[in-house]
Amino acid sequence: MFLKRSLKFKLIALGVILSVAPLGVVAFSTFYQNRHMTAAAADGLTRVAHENLTNTVTGIRTMAATQNEIVQKQVVYSLNVARRVMQDGGGLFLDNAETASWRAVNQYTKASVALVSAPYDPGRRVAAAECRWGHSHAPSR
Repeated sequence: MFLKRSLKFKLIALGVILSVAPLGVVAFSTFYQNRHMTAAAADGLTRVAHENLTNTVTGIRTMAATQNEIVQKQVVYSLNVARRVMQDGGGLFLDNAETASWRAVNQYTKASVALVSAPYDPGRRVAAAECRWGHSHAPSR
């Protein structure tokens, strides 16, 4: 049937076949390479994302450890200052003559406990006899 056609038709058909065949090969090659490149890119992106996440977590952990050290040192320095101020001001004494009572509430369990304590008297200077027995009833400034 193809042989009975005109020369013009045969040349056009041959030209179309010779043009479409390379396009088909190029299309198949592009599809195949695209599929493999997509898989390779996905693997690379996953690896880079995991490395980035690991570096971020390491940085956060290091920053938290550094902040903890700084805060611990600041607490020690602040306690030393408070201790020095209390010593320079005469110390801290309990006044057993009176008591103060209150209820302490656990913030997590909401359990309540009644507490009674002698009030503290900062900076009171007491006589040596009173300090020896641990009682300080009268201020002596």
